[in-house]
Amino acid sequence: MKHFESKPVVVSRSASAVYDIFSDFNNFRGFLPTDRIEQFSCTQTSCTITAKGLPTITLDMTERVPQKRVLYSTHDQRPMDIRLGLDINALSDTSSELKFFIDAEIEGVTSMMLSKPFQNLLDTIANKIKEMNF
Repeated sequence: MKHFESKPVVVSRSASAVYDIFSDFNNFRGFLPTDRIEQFSCTQTSCTITAKGLPTITLDMTERVPQKRVLYSTHDQRPMDIRLGLDINALSDTSSELKFFIDAEIEGVTSMMLSKPFQNLLDTIANKIKEMNF
């Protein structure tokens, strides 16, 4: 399993508000890097996304821990299985620290090809959220 994570981002929102936003894929479009996303479609609990340099993946919401974590996972998608997650740390009633991560079952050449795009995607999402100060 290969692990990637963003730098922590502090936002001016409660952990509850962050959790509510990221527990619904319909809210994701505004946080994705428009210059890197080729296709995006979603329901509240599932999304299909194609980013430049990455294969198309379908993610389902698989774990929700109120005010702490939201986890999204692929199911039976070869050549890799991916878990995309968000850890939420409440700093106060009005601010939270967010950290995005990807755990991927990838090996060999696939790992070398996808490591940089995965890291870039996480960093771009974290930077966009920081810039938006949502």
